[in-house]
Amino acid sequence: YDGVPFTRHNIGMRWTSDWRLLHDDPDKLATPIPEARPSPVLSGLRDAMEAGQGDIAIISPYFVPGDGGTEALLAGARNGKRIRILTNSLASNDVAAVHGGYVRAREPLVRGGVSLWELKPRVDQGAASLFGSSGARLHGKAAVIDRRTVFVGSLNLDPRSVQLNSEQGLLVTDPELAGQLLALFDRWGIRAQVQG
Repeated sequence: YDGVPFTRHNIGMRWTSDWRLLHDDPDKLATPIPEARPSPVLSGLRDAMEAGQGDIAIISPYFVPGDGGTEALLAGARNGKRIRILTNSLASNDVAAVHGGYVRAREPLVRGGVSLWELKPRVDQGAASLFGSSGARLHGKAAVIDRRTVFVGSLNLDPRSVQLNSEQGLLVTDPELAGQLLALFDRWGIRAQVQG
């Protein structure tokens, strides 16, 4: 966010008929989904990523892939896919305790060929605590597959989103929109790559 009200931006609309809505059943809030049966939003995103031929870029503020998600990403990397993930660093995470779930997957992913970037706050912004942060942090949830298919939604790649929250998202095929989102990924990810 650049501080300028949304209504003052000169933002053109893009129209497409090539889209698909992914959504969880609202009853999920009353009856959490067991781990063995992922949410329809996660299933749709995973199917799109598995069908992809090469490049996958993921933006997830809370990124806790668990054993299954870690193995799926590593399998994609082994099969020649270029997989990049942008998430919050410990310093920019609004709940530092959540970061612990991500840290377990970080080293295996980097060693397995997945590229990780962690958004770090500027020096003039607040630091994280166990309860929250006043500093800038990543909030958007998105993915770009094969530089042409875009996912944008409410889904974090973490157990809380997958099993408890009722989530939604759009899968849109639009290379121009994908390029714009990749440019944001590159801008946010500068100097934040995790080294193995």
